[in-house]
Amino acid sequence: MAALNRKPLDREALAGAADCVNMNFRRASRLLSGAYAQTMAPTGLSDAQFTLLVTVGVAGRIDFGDVARFLATDPTTLTRNTRLLERAGYLRKTPGKDRRLRELSLTPEGERVLAEAFELWKVAQARVIERIGAKRWAALRRELDAVVEVLRDA
Repeated sequence: MAALNRKPLDREALAGAADCVNMNFRRASRLLSGAYAQTMAPTGLSDAQFTLLVTVGVAGRIDFGDVARFLATDPTTLTRNTRLLERAGYLRKTPGKDRRLRELSLTPEGERVLAEAFELWKVAQARVIERIGAKRWAALRRELDAVVEVLRDA
């Protein structure tokens, strides 16, 4: 990376980066992902794949673009995870009502795998909430929903 300027590093000012919203969310996210991944390892699903299966499972049939918007993920990442789950036989992609749209739905095998994964997810969720505290989680959930709405509207 090219040097923008040759000022000496101001370590005191740099310490203010510890207040970085992104850094703190990512740190918490990595710890949470690890806690869930450990419990859900037997499923062979990544957290992104599990989340995608849940989103499709709740909807029944859902447009690819709606999934991307709901999960706040870019289409490239969603396409990669969708292809992996299609190849595994868990997801089906079909043309939507409008030929430009593609709808996702679970296959019978996808429903079976999701049902098994959901049981392990419940264990992971209970463990995390036990550590965080139910009241703290409820408050945090409300705050996270508010943050998502603010950033989505930006």
